Amino acid sequence: MTISFYSEEMAYETNGLITKTTLDYDPAKYETAEAAAKALYGALVAKYGKGEVAIYSPEETAKNMGDNYAYWWVAHEAGEYDWAVEASFKVAGNGWHTEPYYGFDLMFFEDDE
Repeated sequence: MTISFYSEEMAYETNGLITKTTLDYDPAKYETAEAAAKALYGALVAKYGKGEVAIYSPEETAKNMGDNYAYWWVAHEAGEYDWAVEASFKVAGNGWHTEPYYGFDLMFFEDDE
């Protein structure tokens, strides 16, 4: 399965002929926030390269942002404009969900958190 996102860059480069970019990622395959975050990280690295994407464990996120933020965090700040906002509506599973952090980072939560 692929998920697609609006891409302002693609729209500009193709004079509006292509307005979406796709990512080979199926959130329904993953039973935990951790597995889903790691898989999204892998899909983003495969498309954009390791230097453009980061992943942080709950311990790393809490250390960087404070104890209230102990969640899986996938950062792709060089991605399409507000990609994480659109992704937050599409990337969820049974028992976990996501929320954007600004428009370019996606936080993964277990539903009981």
